[in-house]
Amino acid sequence: MVRTRRLLIVLLFALSLLISLTPAALADVQQAPFTSPMSVEISPPEGAPGTVVQVYASGMAPSATVEVMLAPEGDAPVHSYTMEANAEGELWTTLTIPSDAEVGSSWVVIAQVGSEVATSEAFQVQDAPEHPSPCGPTYVVRRGDWLAQIARTCEVSLSELLRANPQITDPNRITAGQVLTIPAVDAPPEHPSPCGPTYVVRRGDWMALIARACEVPLSALIEANPQVADPNRIFAGQVLNIPPVDEDPTPPPSEVTATTQVNLNLRPQPTTATTVIQTIPAGTTVRVLARGPEGWIFVRNGDRDGWVAGWLTTIHGDVQTLPQRPS
Repeated sequence: MVRTRRLLIVLLFALSLLISLTPAALADVQQAPFTSPMSVEISPPEGAPGTVVQVYASGMAPSATVEVMLAPEGDAPVHSYTMEANAEGELWTTLTIPSDAEVGSSWVVIAQVGSEVATSEAFQVQDAPEHPSPCGPTYVVRRGDWLAQIARTCEVSLSELLRANPQITDPNRITAGQVLTIPAVDAPPEHPSPCGPTYVVRRGDWMALIARACEVPLSALIEANPQVADPNRIFAGQVLNIPPVDEDPTPPPSEVTATTQVNLNLRPQPTTATTVIQTIPAGTTVRVLARGPEGWIFVRNGDRDGWVAGWLTTIHGDVQTLPQRPS
């Protein structure tokens, strides 16, 4: 009995000792910091002298002071500055490859925190393109930018811009500070369109009218814009690529006009069941832009466009040469 009591006392003492030590052991485990190895990534990995490179570094302590350096591979840095990591131990920044960097040379970005150092993959300097974009080899997205506007500013097509930036998974979502690769501009066409290489759709435009104004076949305009899923549905502000004009284009048809025989209502649709935009006085001559169903014609009177009953006008010119406008 005594022996059993002594054994029970020893067991209780051991248990109490274990319980008292466990929180301290857990505290030691919780206090042990876990950090991933420091790393540096750059984008793009190659380009001409003067390319803006996007830098992403991670694996640092929160709010750590980081020295960011740009250096020829295997040589001393030529540019260095300090930054502070964010609360997740990351930082984003940009560096510019020197404009006098030799073609064929390699450059690296180095991040250093105390004695810990991480180096990026090498950036390979390539020849500048034969027809560089006015934006240069890269473009840093600014607040309020969107892809179609950047393509127009940089004089490249939207499809070319997307091909050069496969990291963009949603063309409608780009962020300020993002670095885009800008492809070379195509050589100027031998027979440029009077509209230029691109055209910004305006309210009231439709594909056939744009093709006529830019002196290109409708089929060529549609082929040059594969991003337009439905040629019958375009919207104001959309940017279209305009192909070059054929060497011996068919002369554009002469202007077609119409003189109203009576006071005539200008309407938004080719039917009398719609509202009246304005009333055009009898004897007014207006420009005919397109033909429509059942004798209706689409006209421009001053700065207003709309439909009028063509059978109540005297038409001057061949209305059949004008594009057919969808109602």
